[in-house]
This record gives sequence, structure tokens and C-alpha cells, in this order.
Amino acid sequence: MLDKLSYVFIIGAGNSKPYGFPLGDELYNDINEKYSNQVKDFLKDIENAYFADDRFHFEYDAEKFTSQLKLTSGVSIDRYL
Repeated sequence: MLDKLSYVFIIGAGNSKPYGFPLGDELYNDINEKYSNQVKDFLKDIENAYFADDRFHFEYDAEKFTSQLKLTSGVSIDRYL
């Protein structure tokens, strides 16, 4: 017989929505629409020499990531990952 301490509750990701976290399709859309611009804005705002030297690479990687994500057939970030 199972002891009451043996139970595990599995809660879906949708339970975090009331706390302001996006659902999978919302995260997918946000990344496609905003991510590369947010990276560019972040790099403009910082004055760190490390980031200044690699600015092009960070911007390129952000663009590459979003362009590849747009090629996925799903509407969830989970499918890409």
C-alpha cells in the first residue's frame, strides 16, 4: 500500500500564467518578435569592453536564432528546444 508521502503532483506549465509567465505559444511569439531587437538594445546600453568587442557576434547569433525559430512548424518554444 502506498504511503501518503509517496505521491507526486505534476502541474502543467499553464499554472504559472496567473503569475505573469507566458504560455509556450506566447513565448514563441515574443522571441520571434522581440528577441533580436532586445539584444541590440542591450548592447547599445552597456559600456562593457567585453561586449563591445563581440557585439557583432551577439547580434548575429540573436538574428540566427530567431530566423531558425521561425522555420519551425510548431507554435511552441518547446518544439524548437
